[in-house]
Amino acid sequence: SVGPLLIIFGLLEIFSHSFTFPRKGIPHGNPDLNPYMYVGLYALPFFIPVLFGHYLPFWYSLNPLLIFRMLCIPLALLSGLFIVKLKQISNFKLFLSGLIVFSALIHVTDPFVILPSQRPTVDEDSLSAFDWICENTLPGTSFCNFNSFGDSSTWIPVAVNRRVFLPFHLYYQGDNAMTKLQLPQRFTDSRVLQVLPDSEFAKEILEKYSLTYVYIDEKSPVKADNFLTSSLYNLEYHKGDVYIFSVRDLEPPFCTPVRYHTGENIILKTYFHFSNLKKGNIIAIYYTDTGFGNVDVEINHEYVGTIFRFDSGSHFVALFQLPLSEDINVSLLPYDDVFSIEYLVIYECE
Repeated sequence: SVGPLLIIFGLLEIFSHSFTFPRKGIPHGNPDLNPYMYVGLYALPFFIPVLFGHYLPFWYSLNPLLIFRMLCIPLALLSGLFIVKLKQISNFKLFLSGLIVFSALIHVTDPFVILPSQRPTVDEDSLSAFDWICENTLPGTSFCNFNSFGDSSTWIPVAVNRRVFLPFHLYYQGDNAMTKLQLPQRFTDSRVLQVLPDSEFAKEILEKYSLTYVYIDEKSPVKADNFLTSSLYNLEYHKGDVYIFSVRDLEPPFCTPVRYHTGENIILKTYFHFSNLKKGNIIAIYYTDTGFGNVDVEINHEYVGTIFRFDSGSHFVALFQLPLSEDINVSLLPYDDVFSIEYLVIYECE
């Protein structure tokens, strides 16, 4: 709510140096006190990295929100100078009344007003889970989580010194986070864990990243019931909406391939038909992650999910559950670039 007012009053103070006030004829500002100079000098350190970001390190950490927060200091000073000048204006009380109404309207329409009605990212249940993690796991233990932002799992590395599968990260160009953290592979593997946590596909992913625990809270895009009924996981902690499972060293349910379809490079919406299907509850789409633009997936004309591409050049697999039907139509609609499908396989998973 304060942000728009700071910007408006700051700009009004700057432009007021080009005018005179009607009552006492405030003269043009003293060049020695010209706010242009102070704002420019203050903002210069922020704009240099932006202009030369490809040559200077760490420029991507200066996101717009951070720059605005730092600029709040000169904006607040300029706003204060403008408010002081308003005391010189006739009908100041009328202007002040209008200012109060204007501030109230901005406050009511501010989306941040609704935040107190929402649950915080880390609540009492999460804090209790963090205590359990500290007491029962070793530093450096890896936890499987399902969000890279917006839930309590992203605080695990900072709060309890443990690793997570999807860490909080920045997407800014130049930070190299996509490569260093292997985010395309992790996002794709996370989708597999969400769709089929109790399978040999999930077991392979858990072993690849040395994930020994699974962390789920109310904002996770998975249901704890899928893990409670699985032989691969053992419930270790539960309070409220927070669940922590340990990964068992057991053989997962086996998936048998029952139907195979060759792939192709597609640019438009393309259909793959499987008829007289007696078995099969999972379809695996093996593809090469080239180009950009998401790929929407429909099964029997119903949207079931999206394949995200990162132009990493890696070979990925996307899993989707099939409805109970002997005739299956799978359609894929790529956006922007060509989508390279290697092959499709239907599995019957126990």
